[in-house]
Amino acid sequence: MSQKISIPVAIRLDDPACPPSLGSVTREVWSKPERNLKAMKAALLTMGLAIVCVFIPIAHFILVPGFLFLTVLVFIGGMNVQSAIIGGGGSCPKCQAAFEVAKSADRWPLKDVCSHCQVSLKIFLTDEAQPS
Repeated sequence: MSQKISIPVAIRLDDPACPPSLGSVTREVWSKPERNLKAMKAALLTMGLAIVCVFIPIAHFILVPGFLFLTVLVFIGGMNVQSAIIGGGGSCPKCQAAFEVAKSADRWPLKDVCSHCQVSLKIFLTDEAQPS
């Protein structure tokens, strides 16, 4: 069963003079059987597209092998995804307005945009927030 974990984060601008604000993100972590199931579903979808493309004249010479190759890539890629950021929130360091963190891959630092002032934000784990 997947686990949803709330993680405290620091939200910074590229401007070092502006102090960071605090927020939190929610990380979803999948177990090995869940990753297998998700990867298998995605691979079966691309395999189904390859089968449908068999009936398209001329184009099937390119589409079928392409979708079969894509099936392998999707399955391997799906097996390697262990977690993802599924949401969160915080306040913008520039305008102090609350904003929601978009869904994204679990690669830190996260990048997002304030929905009010459109400034680019970097989201760090709280222990990584201090500038080096």
